Amino acid sequence: MLDKQFLQRTIALAADNVAEGRRPFGAIILEDETQSALYRTRWQRHHS
Repeated sequence: MLDKQFLQRTIALAADNVAEGRRPFGAIILEDETQSALYRTRWQRHHS
């Protein structure tokens, strides 16, 4: 995958989070130009 494709995929992850009511964050970690991890936020508000 090219850098631009990884960037577009990361933006899509962030957009998916927003669509699910979460914050607009996403990350793809690369190792030797290969995807080794993919992250989306799972933030939740906790009330005491």
